[in-house]
Amino acid sequence: MINVETILVLGAGSSIPYGFPSGEQLVQEMLLKMSSDKYVKEKLKNISQPIIDDLRLTLESPLNASIDILIGRKKSLSEITRTVLADIIHQKEVEHYNYSMLGRNQVDEYGQQHTNEDQWYLPFFDKVIDTDITNLLNSKLTIFTLNYDRSLEYSLLKEIPIALGTETKPLVLDYINRNNIIHINGSLGKLKAIEDYKLEVQAGKIKTIYDEDKEFNDLYWQGYIKDKIVSAKNIIFMGTAYHDLVLTKIFGDPGKLSNKTILGSCFELSPNDRKRATQKWGIELIDSSYKNMSLIKHLDLFG
Repeated sequence: MINVETILVLGAGSSIPYGFPSGEQLVQEMLLKMSSDKYVKEKLKNISQPIIDDLRLTLESPLNASIDILIGRKKSLSEITRTVLADIIHQKEVEHYNYSMLGRNQVDEYGQQHTNEDQWYLPFFDKVIDTDITNLLNSKLTIFTLNYDRSLEYSLLKEIPIALGTETKPLVLDYINRNNIIHINGSLGKLKAIEDYKLEVQAGKIKTIYDEDKEFNDLYWQGYIKDKIVSAKNIIFMGTAYHDLVLTKIFGDPGKLSNKTILGSCFELSPNDRKRATQKWGIELIDSSYKNMSLIKHLDLFG
């Protein structure tokens, strides 16, 4: 069990081993969807062609902002971006839910090979639980995920009862519903049956840290999340790119983190991103992938 207040911040890299796209892959997949006349007629029938063309040109631009910014700041493209994004994430979630994790030495649709070492969700939570499911509920771990997908929740809900008995399933669901896993950018809604899906409804639930939604921002940034950040002793980044806009929105002034232990993965991270993470934000980068749990092992969370 984790006995010290700890925040685990998950970026796109953390769910790539489970068949979900990186930010760049997500952009390419959105473009592919919109290139299909059939897709446009079926899924985007209520959106005008000029808006569809505008999103396509924006995504193709080398100066393209992130998907999060498109949703939160470019109002004319907000609806269509949320719609295509929700459709892609839903499809990936169905695949993940139905087939669970990728098997040993399998290659996903993006041409990336995954082994058992890639799959860190269950090895990590196995240490949190330590054979006693109540350790999960009593743990001082909070997860901030920048991802829209709910692959972590599905993995926990599916695999923990297999390992520890079906009677643990209500406790796992209780853990998930207690806001221990917070989707900073929104998700497709509360965890329900995967088939319970309406594209328009799910798309509307996606919000980003750039949204000008007072109720959303007050709830998250002035309330629960702010309190969690203040009380945290450890902050661990896994699979993130350390974008200034994102870190500033979540954590505010880097000086406020000076009394905390901050670690981060840097697998395939650019030199500029490394420099920003270490010099501006004081993040100690562990020069290894999160995939083999070396980042978690570096900090004795379970002592």
